[in-house]
Amino acid sequence: MEEYGAKIRKYWLPIVFLLMLAPMTVTVPHVLLDSNNPTGSIDAPELETTSEGFLLIILDGVGENVMLNYDMMPELNSKRSEAALLDLRTGPLTLSATCVSELMTGVPNSPIDGLRNFNLDHPGGPDPWTLAANDEQYSVGMVGSYVLGNMYGGNEQIEFIDTFQGHADYYEGDADTSEILEEWLDEGRHNVIAAHYSGPDKVGHRWGIIGQEYKDKILDIDAEMSRLLPLIPDGWTTIVTADHGMTDIGSHGSAEDVTRDVSAFIFGPDIVPNTRFSGQQRDVPALMSTVLGLPFPVQLHGRVPLEIMDVSVANKNTIEKWNWEAAYQRQLFVNEENGIDSNGLLLSEIDWTKISEQETFTRDIDVAISAINWILIVVLSMMAIGLNIKNDWVDQKMMLIFGVLMSGFVVSHATLSHSAMIPRALGAACAVWLVAWSLGGNLQRRQKRSVLPDLITRGIDFLVMIFGSFTGWIAIVMLLYLIFGTITQAVVIGCLIWAAAWSWGSGAGIIEHANGKWPPYAPWLFAIAAFTFGSIRLWFALVPFVFIVLRNTIENLHKDIDITERIQIATLLILLFAAVTLVHRRIIGVHVMLDLVKIGWSSSLFALSFSASILTIASFVSVTCRCGQIEIRKSFILSIWLLVCYIVSGLSIVFLEWLILAVILLMYGASILNWKGTDLEIPNELILASIGAHMLISWGVWASCATLLLISSIGYFWDSIRNKIDMKSVALDNPKPAIALAVLPWISWILWWTLLGQVNGIQTCFEGICPHPRELDPGSVIIKGGYFAALGHPSNLWMSLMVASPLIVASTMLMYQFVKSGMTLKPYIFSQTVLILGCLNLLAFSPQYPRLVFSLTWNMFFAVAQILFATLAMGWFQLKSELIVSSDDGNDHFSSS
Repeated sequence: MEEYGAKIRKYWLPIVFLLMLAPMTVTVPHVLLDSNNPTGSIDAPELETTSEGFLLIILDGVGENVMLNYDMMPELNSKRSEAALLDLRTGPLTLSATCVSELMTGVPNSPIDGLRNFNLDHPGGPDPWTLAANDEQYSVGMVGSYVLGNMYGGNEQIEFIDTFQGHADYYEGDADTSEILEEWLDEGRHNVIAAHYSGPDKVGHRWGIIGQEYKDKILDIDAEMSRLLPLIPDGWTTIVTADHGMTDIGSHGSAEDVTRDVSAFIFGPDIVPNTRFSGQQRDVPALMSTVLGLPFPVQLHGRVPLEIMDVSVANKNTIEKWNWEAAYQRQLFVNEENGIDSNGLLLSEIDWTKISEQETFTRDIDVAISAINWILIVVLSMMAIGLNIKNDWVDQKMMLIFGVLMSGFVVSHATLSHSAMIPRALGAACAVWLVAWSLGGNLQRRQKRSVLPDLITRGIDFLVMIFGSFTGWIAIVMLLYLIFGTITQAVVIGCLIWAAAWSWGSGAGIIEHANGKWPPYAPWLFAIAAFTFGSIRLWFALVPFVFIVLRNTIENLHKDIDITERIQIATLLILLFAAVTLVHRRIIGVHVMLDLVKIGWSSSLFALSFSASILTIASFVSVTCRCGQIEIRKSFILSIWLLVCYIVSGLSIVFLEWLILAVILLMYGASILNWKGTDLEIPNELILASIGAHMLISWGVWASCATLLLISSIGYFWDSIRNKIDMKSVALDNPKPAIALAVLPWISWILWWTLLGQVNGIQTCFEGICPHPRELDPGSVIIKGGYFAALGHPSNLWMSLMVASPLIVASTMLMYQFVKSGMTLKPYIFSQTVLILGCLNLLAFSPQYPRLVFSLTWNMFFAVAQILFATLAMGWFQLKSELIVSSDDGNDHFSSS
């Protein structure tokens, strides 16, 4: 058995890749790639509708909270009595292309569509627009952004005119859209038209939606609507709606209510005015097919809003039967694709509850692959550890506990419909345990648990009995169940109480007292279980980290440490405190970290003063920490440089922006020369100035300051931990050093990403206090920096480069500092690889849970990114080491000659 275990440990990477192979080739295409859609359509019955034309106006980024606001859109709202009002709900992917796709075709998006937002093509098959284009009664024209062009630009029977002039075009493109639309209406060129106004979305991205810039843009659009609506011929059906809403800072993409709730003003001869009902965004193309008398596409997943239609009851029944026949055919197809029985689905019996919201379901083959892989993970893990399950009762018990633990973790995801909060709470406990156990208590094998007074020891033993064993945790859950009466509340609250206890224990120095309760190899198994848990909650890792840093601080303050070290300690504690306490938007009402990121672009006097102050402070602290002593001159130079970058970013003068960008690139080049070795006198702090400026022009003042402060202060904590880690002592019965090395860079990156406003903390819920459902929210990513130094209008490539490049550089620098401190990133790469394996195997249970799909996908994306950053840092460090050795050899040769 030991021989097999040694081989598993040696060849872990190919083994993990082999375990990834089946879910990647079978499950991932089913869950993440384009879903198959049914073909064909149902011919329209005899209808009473009289519409002679159709106009769809899409206002990009104008959510319900804006469109129905009389102060923002007074002209449109003054026409409420003439229109039917639909409160629509978009799909969970609130990106422009994905929402427009569902709005036009009625076909639900695949999860992968979120990654193709800038080049999302037509899903295929018929939709009302292509059917109208093939109907002699109608002529179809579309005008607006590339979003429509990507979908319909290749259709020769549809005239498309692209008025999108770039991401910095706020008014010109919309003016062109209005001009062309007015021309078409005057000339009668088309009688089925779609017009997409993308300006509001771009203004929102640049300035947010609560500033005057956005309000001015919306008032301008409102005036355009007031001017254009009277030009529409009588007898047409007109819909004014939006693709999605936006958050206050101008972001969208996630499933927040404010981004999913949109409205539709509907005018026409077949519409009952002054009515209001709710529906789905996909209902709009269903209504279009109805009023134009077009066939109903089977792939269109929407219902005709009969409540707003001005037709007889008999005709409404006819329309519903027609709608139901298409839905019935579609559901038969979906059921067959997913191996679901359709016996209860009848064409003759209209029952909309039989129509599923999603079209991708859990398949038996995916569940089987997942189950086999989880069994293999459990078996291979135990073999690698060397468990003697034949003769040793302790090993047998450990095998049972590990198997039950892994099974429970998997089942919590498979039964997400029972409780979405249980896996999140378990993920919180996993994150807390990884940090608390690996970094709390003694890190060196030779150290013994501290000797305490008998009374305190007995108290600690009692706490360990409760919180240091599964029996104690189960007892807590049972007690909570008796109190609250629901297993969900009991498990969630029990996990959070346990997490709080372990977080405190890691700082109080009593974690080491729990180590003797388990076999010495047990943490290896627990760590594998925690890292493979797909719903692990990153923010919770910061909670024990606060207590650990506090304990480390108290220990070091008793020593003779200089002012530089005190500054590093204070800086790290302040950053940690902010990251732990100021990210709970659903409790305190604001996400302070995210607000700090966006305040750097505000032109208010307070924002200017605050930004200048924190840039100056960050410059002083980072230079002092970097140099090991107070350097007034260097601090002054760095602060002046960053303030210049800040001023230039606010002036929006392209020449100056390019000049700053060129200087940053030159500074990176000089830093590389300094790193390789040169006769030039290049200050070591130049790399800080480069990264700080790079982050500032793209992510703003706070992001720049947070990055500089963290890179400058985290090294002291790493050094204090490094002195306690002895990698030579890593063994099957001493896993702590390896797990600590897997956790240290992870927790540092989590802290940085949280400071950038990209991680959500906790919220109130039915269970009490719960982890935020969208902990990693791609909708919070700041894209404002994509406009910096853009010639004309920034391309998608330019925006992506400007947003992502400082993140890549800063993350790699953070990892490089870790390697430079004398520690290895190999355990970290292993842990992130195992995390990807766990997420891949959990995808089998995710199809009917969109949030789980997004969560697992983003966790895998970030894990891949971490592996990339770590690999770059290790390669960079290795290359530098080889250059140093080569230089030393050359010097020795010169000396000897």
